[in-house]
Amino acid sequence: MWPFGKKGDKSTVVTTTHTLTNPARAIRSEVVDTIDHAMAAVGGGAEVMHAIDGGRIASFTDGGPPVWSVAIVPVPGPKPYTLLLTYGFSQAVCPDALYAGKTYEFSIAVPANCEHHPWAVAALRQLARYQLTSGAELMVGDVMPCQAPITHFPFPPHLRGQLPTTSVDSLVVTSDPVLGTIATSAGPIEVRRIVGVTAARLSVLGPISASARSAAELTHNPLGWTDISM
Repeated sequence: MWPFGKKGDKSTVVTTTHTLTNPARAIRSEVVDTIDHAMAAVGGGAEVMHAIDGGRIASFTDGGPPVWSVAIVPVPGPKPYTLLLTYGFSQAVCPDALYAGKTYEFSIAVPANCEHHPWAVAALRQLARYQLTSGAELMVGDVMPCQAPITHFPFPPHLRGQLPTTSVDSLVVTSDPVLGTIATSAGPIEVRRIVGVTAARLSVLGPISASARSAAELTHNPLGWTDISM
């Protein structure tokens, strides 16, 4: 589980209960292991942590989270960053009818010098929730305005003052430049990268095709970072 607290902080244990009206969420553990290995490889062997929602045993229709987990790994190198990835939006991970036909997961990458938690985890979960409730699909090349700083939009207004602010207020969906497509025993999983951008960057990209937009953004930003220091 991802360590939310800091050393020396007082912690509180909160117990929640869930009444299941349907079977518990099914997860293919062997596929989870495969994705963990892919994440660890990107992280140079670093430990993969999971930001786990306590209600994940319940399916989304029973009030559980939209994805089973979000994994987090630090990526070393000349330009270190933190990589986050959803687990359980694809049917390869979660063989529930709700995810039928979904062959992809979502990632986001944040430079090491930028705060990434909890907003990046919440943003990935919120985007998964949006798709499940709206029936829409965020495809490679799509643009989505957040109507707020990307660090704020997943949270209710009364919590936003506790989070960092940024001029990054929209996102572009690209192909993930490091994970690409992950081969698993339940089929391939395409990883789609969420890249936070400013209004100025969207203006530079202009009205081009989805495929050209994804390619242009990764040419401009090869690691697909979301840099909230802007």
